[in-house]
Amino acid sequence: MKLMQRKHITRWILSAMFVLGMIFSMKSVTAFAADEETQTIYIGGNKLTVPIEEASYWNYNEVDGTITDCAEQEANVLINTVGKYGDPALSIYVNLVNVNIKAKGGAEDFSNAGIYNPEQETKMYLRINGDCSVTGSMYGIYATIYVTPCDEEARLTITADSSLAPEGVDVQKAISLYSGRSNYIYRGYGHTDFSVILRSDTMTTIEGGGDFTCQSTKASVSISPNMDGSDATEYITENGIFNLGDMSRIKYREYKNGTLMYDKAKITGATLKFHDGDVPAFTAKVSEEDSEKYNIKSEQWSELDENGNKVKWCSSYNSENPEDESQLLKKFEAGKTYFYSVTIFCKSWNVSFTERTPVIINGESFLITNKKDGEDYRFIDAVNVKSITIPKEIKQIEIADVTLQHEAGETPKATAALSGENADDYRIAYEYWEEMQEQRDGSFKPVRFWYSDERENAKLAEDKKITAFEGGKTYRHSIKLETCNENFFASENDGLSILVNGQTVNAKDMKISDDGMTCNVLLATETIEKVPEPTPETKPEPTPTPAPAPVVTPDVTVSYRTHVQSIGWQGIVTNGTMSGTSGKAKRLEGIEISVAGNSNLGIQYTTHCQSYGWLPWSANGEMNGTEGEAKRLEAIKIQLTGVDKEKYDVYYRVHVQSYGWLAWAANGTPAGTAGLAKRLEAIQIVIVKKGESFDHAIGNIQSARGEAYIASSTANANPVVAGENNVNIAYRTHVQSFGWQGWKYNGMMSGTSGKAKRLEGINIKLTNKPYSGNIVYTTHVQSIGWQGNENNVNTWFRDGQMAGTSGRAKRLEAIRIALTGEMAEHYDVYYRVHAQTYGWLAWTKNGEAAGTAGLSKRLEGIQIVLVPKGGAAPANNYGGVVTTNKQTYIKK
Repeated sequence: MKLMQRKHITRWILSAMFVLGMIFSMKSVTAFAADEETQTIYIGGNKLTVPIEEASYWNYNEVDGTITDCAEQEANVLINTVGKYGDPALSIYVNLVNVNIKAKGGAEDFSNAGIYNPEQETKMYLRINGDCSVTGSMYGIYATIYVTPCDEEARLTITADSSLAPEGVDVQKAISLYSGRSNYIYRGYGHTDFSVILRSDTMTTIEGGGDFTCQSTKASVSISPNMDGSDATEYITENGIFNLGDMSRIKYREYKNGTLMYDKAKITGATLKFHDGDVPAFTAKVSEEDSEKYNIKSEQWSELDENGNKVKWCSSYNSENPEDESQLLKKFEAGKTYFYSVTIFCKSWNVSFTERTPVIINGESFLITNKKDGEDYRFIDAVNVKSITIPKEIKQIEIADVTLQHEAGETPKATAALSGENADDYRIAYEYWEEMQEQRDGSFKPVRFWYSDERENAKLAEDKKITAFEGGKTYRHSIKLETCNENFFASENDGLSILVNGQTVNAKDMKISDDGMTCNVLLATETIEKVPEPTPETKPEPTPTPAPAPVVTPDVTVSYRTHVQSIGWQGIVTNGTMSGTSGKAKRLEGIEISVAGNSNLGIQYTTHCQSYGWLPWSANGEMNGTEGEAKRLEAIKIQLTGVDKEKYDVYYRVHVQSYGWLAWAANGTPAGTAGLAKRLEAIQIVIVKKGESFDHAIGNIQSARGEAYIASSTANANPVVAGENNVNIAYRTHVQSFGWQGWKYNGMMSGTSGKAKRLEGINIKLTNKPYSGNIVYTTHVQSIGWQGNENNVNTWFRDGQMAGTSGRAKRLEAIRIALTGEMAEHYDVYYRVHAQTYGWLAWTKNGEAAGTAGLSKRLEGIQIVLVPKGGAAPANNYGGVVTTNKQTYIKK
C-alpha cells in the first residue's frame, strides 16, 4: 500500500530555521530504507523509520536516551507487531514493555516530546505491558492515542514538565497529551483497574482534539491540583460523560478504566440423564437471577474415542453439528459413555467472565479455565465437563464356580465368579449362608448367618454367626449382586435369565429390588450329612495286606472364552471348541482360561499384545490381554501348574490373519506370530493325560501351516516370558475426558502426565497369585470423602471392584491400598501418586494414605508395585518417573 505524503497542520507556522533544523540537526535511527512503505515516529527524541506492515523491535536505553534495533526478546519498544485494520498507513502500533521514556531535549518540538507522531491523521495504538512512563518538557505525547492494557500490571504515566527543557528553550505550555482528535482507553485486563495518568506542571494536561473516551463498564477520573495526585477528587461517568467542571488549575488526571467481571455462571434445567434409545435433549437455561447477564450459545453431547477425539456429536446450535450425517449423534446407546459441553457468552460486549470461572450446572460446580476473546473472556467453553454412561438393562446373568456341596466342620467360603459378556455390568456384593430352622408349621426360618463381606458379618451378634457347617442342619446358600454404572436388572417377569454353573435358576429363586439395582439369587439349599457315630472297636481278624489300588489320573475340562473386536466377551467353550470368529477379520483382544476336574492342577497363560509386547502371566480364569483399547493379540503361551502338572499335556492352536490355522503348540511354547503385526482371530485348547493322543482336526478344522509360531527375520523365534512364578498387580484408572484407560502392571504409570486431567476412579487386582488373600483399597473423593472407614480394611473395595466414581466428574484426592491374608504375610504393596501442584509424591505402603487432604487437589497419576515382605522400597526414579516431593500425604 502506497504511503501518501501529508502536511501537518499546527496552530503556529514553523520557521525556516525549524525546517532546516529538522533536516540537518536530527539523527535518524533505522534498520530500513526510508521509502513509501515506511512510517516515522519519534521515541525519546530519536527518529525511527519503520515498515508499515512488518514488526520491528527496539531497545530504549533509559540511561543515555538512545534507541537501537534488537532481537524480539530484548525489546522494550515493539512497533507494528499486530495485524492492522483498514489502510495500514493510517495507524501505527506501539507496544511499551516496562520502560520509562524521556525526551532528550533540543531546539525542536520532537526533541522535547516523550513520543512524537508527525502525522496527526495517523492513529497511534499504544499497548502497555507493565508500568510504563513517557515524559517530555513540551509534550508528554504528541499523537492521537488509543491505549490498551496487556497485562495485570499495566499502567501508563504521561508527564509534561517544563523544568526539564534544555537551556535556551522557553516552554510556555507543558502539555501532557496533544492530539488532533479524541483519544480512547480500552478496557482493563482481568479484575484490575487500568490507570492512565496525565501530569503537567503548567496545568495543561490535554490540548488539541479532545478528552479520553473510556471504553469500559467501570470508569472514573481523579483530578488534583498537585502533580503527585494528592488531594485528588474522583468522578464517575454519568451516561458515559465525566462532568469535571473547571479544569484550569488541574495538574494531575488519573483515568481508571476497568471491566465488570462475572465470577461465576449458573445454569439450570440441563437434561443430564438418558436411557437407551433416548434422543439428545437440550433444555438448559440461565438461572433467573443472572438472566440479564449472559446467554447459553449451545449445548453439546459427544461420544469420544480412546484418544479424546469426537466420534459422534450433536449440538443445539446447528452450525456446530457435523456435516457428515454418519457422525451425527441421534440416539444414546446403552453401555456407552457420552460427554456434555456448554458454551456461555456475555450479553454485553464490554463485560467479561473471570479467567477461571466456576460453571454451576444443575447445582454441580465445574471450574473452567477460559480462553481470551480479544482482551477479555466473553465466552465460557465448558468442554466435556460431565460424562454419563447410559444404563444397560441386564437380562442375562452368569455365575460360575459356585461350590454346592459341603461337609460338616467345613468353614463357609465364597467361590462364585461372574462370567458371560455382561460380567462388567454388575458385581458380586457378597455370598451368604443362612442356617434354616424348621418351625412348628413346617416352614423354615433363618437363625444364623455368614457373609463373605466382613462389613455384614460385623453387624451380627456372636451367637448369630455361622463359624462352620454342622451335620444334620440345613443351610440356604445365596448371592447378592449389584449393578455398576447405574445399569439395572430386568425384572423376574421381564426376561431376566440367570445361570449358575450353567444351570438356569427358577424365577422364584431370584429377587430384584424395586429400583433394579440389586439382585438376590438363591444358589442352593443343602442339608449337611451327619458325621457317623464311631462303632465299638473290635479286634479284626488279621487279613492279608491288600494290593494298593492303582492311582487314577482324572479327566479334566479346560474352559475358555475370548474378547472379540466389536463383539465383546463371547460365551465359555470347552475342550477344543473354537473360541473367536472365522471369516470375519475380527481380532482377539483378551482371553480367560480355567481348568476343572482336578484340584491339584492349574493353568497359566500370557499373550503378546499389540504395542505392549508379552503381558505378565495370568492364571486360572484371570483375564489376559486388553478390553476397550482396540489392541490385537498376536501370540499366546499356555502352560499347566500345580502338583499334577506333569500328568497332563496342554495343546493349543490359533487362527492368524493372512495365515489361517497354524499347527498345534504345547506346554508353554508360543503360538501365533512375531514381528508381523498379524491378529489372532480364533483359538482351540485341549488338555489330555500325559502322552495320550487327541483329534488334531477337532471341529473338522485342518491346520493350514506346519508351524505353530511364525517369526519375522528380526523377531525372537523362541521368546522367553519371565515371571511365571511371580504375582502381578494390575490396575486401571478412569481419567477426566478420556474415560477408562487400559490395564497397567507392576509399577507402570496409570493416568496422565502434563495434561491436568483428574483421576476419577480406579480398579486394582492381583493376577498369577501364589497365596490366598486379597488386594483392598479405598479412595478419598471430592465432596464425598473416604469411601468406607479408612481405618477398617474390611470396608474397602477389593479385587478389581471400582473405587471412586464414574460419570460424576469428581476428582480422586488420595488413596490407601493394602493386602490381606497370606498375601500380606509374604508381600508389601508400595504406591505413589502424582498430585496437582505438588507433582510426584514419595512412595508409601500397606494402607497408608497417599495424596492430599483439605487442599482440593486432584490425583493425576499412580504407580503400584508389589515387593517381597521387608524388601526395599522402589527407587525414586522407578519406571522413569522421578519423585519431586518427599512427602507422601499432604494435609492442609
